[in-house]
Amino acid sequence: MKLTLTDFVSYGTVRIECTDKNNQVTAGTGYVVEFKTDEETGTGITALITNKSIIRGAEKGNLVFTTESEEGEPDDKRQHKVSLIQFEKKWVMHPDSAVDLCALPIDALVQKAESKGIELFFTVIDMGLIPTNEQLDELDAMEQIVTAGFPDGLWDAVNNRPVLRSGVTATHPRMDYNGKQEFLIDAAAMSGTNGSPVFILDQNGYVDRDGKYYPDEDRILFLGTLYAGPQAIPECQPKKSDVPASASAHPPINFGRVIKSNRLLELEALF
Repeated sequence: MKLTLTDFVSYGTVRIECTDKNNQVTAGTGYVVEFKTDEETGTGITALITNKSIIRGAEKGNLVFTTESEEGEPDDKRQHKVSLIQFEKKWVMHPDSAVDLCALPIDALVQKAESKGIELFFTVIDMGLIPTNEQLDELDAMEQIVTAGFPDGLWDAVNNRPVLRSGVTATHPRMDYNGKQEFLIDAAAMSGTNGSPVFILDQNGYVDRDGKYYPDEDRILFLGTLYAGPQAIPECQPKKSDVPASASAHPPINFGRVIKSNRLLELEALF
């Protein structure tokens, strides 16, 4: 089975289920990356990335993985749920308190499953998919984007697959929206979608901002992590410019705020 680019996005996304001290359960999205810990040897660690706001206050957590068949392909009907206690404490927080990102090393979890004869299947985002400044300069202000997650908890529970969504960039990914290393997408941020990875994903060719057509090339760029969105607040209530998607109490206005992917490099440096 050859994975397409959309398969790559889908299988790299992990459902995160959090339980707080009041036994309330919420769901969010995480995705798998590889951090390089030694450039000379090429060694690294595998980590799950999500938002701090998802795991904050979580005493227990479940990570839902797809298993791998003997042929090395995803076994969609067989899942493996990793259950962890003291969940929030296990995550490494981004050093900037204002950046809603955190990382959980999962190599030990993978090895523990393997010791039980369970192989986990997931795709991994390499830091090389973070666009360079030159690649960002080639983008137009409005580009097609793809993301995967669990909007309002919705998912294919039988096949352990997230919901794929498409949209467009609403501000240029090269620019810092309102002075922050973020940009807007025209795709609603709602509970369950926070922590979703955002990609430019072109299969079977693409056109750059100068109109040059690349008919035989695929393109995938990892733009960032969805974490919040502007909300429609009734006139009688205090205004809030943005709230975490997990805390949304009002209908989204079909926009999401995305933390730029290069901020993951600051997390990588901690390892």
